[in-house]
Amino acid sequence: MKETVVGSIIFRKKNDDWEFLLLKRLPEQGDFWQPPSGSVDEGDKTHLDTAYREVFEETGIKKEQVLSVIKDLNYYRFDKKSSTGETVDFEAYIFAFEVEPDVIVNIKNNVDLEHDDYKWVSFEEALKLLDWERQKKSFRKLYSLISSI
Repeated sequence: MKETVVGSIIFRKKNDDWEFLLLKRLPEQGDFWQPPSGSVDEGDKTHLDTAYREVFEETGIKKEQVLSVIKDLNYYRFDKKSSTGETVDFEAYIFAFEVEPDVIVNIKNNVDLEHDDYKWVSFEEALKLLDWERQKKSFRKLYSLISSI
């Protein structure tokens, strides 16, 4: 079985420092920190459409609040066992969205109830909070692109 997922690293410049938005999964869904992400839906025409939809669903951040987009920041594949024991082959497309410094985040309107907390963190703290090396690699790549701005 194969599934396509899209992840979006949300970042902003605040007080001359870069901050990154992380969401905390509910305890019954893993209790880990992650950027907004989700599966491609039938109505999504592109992976970027999926990214905008997932960001809005999970954070309340609208497309109009995005200042810039880094498309195709990263791509990777990984396998994961499903709840039925079947191995699922995932492919992940990672984007990055720079948002307004004063953007409001609202995780309470997500109909899927995936997260119970969020926070803006420094690059260093993001690397400490993220569990998977593939996510850290995407953050490192983004930081190397924006740290010279």
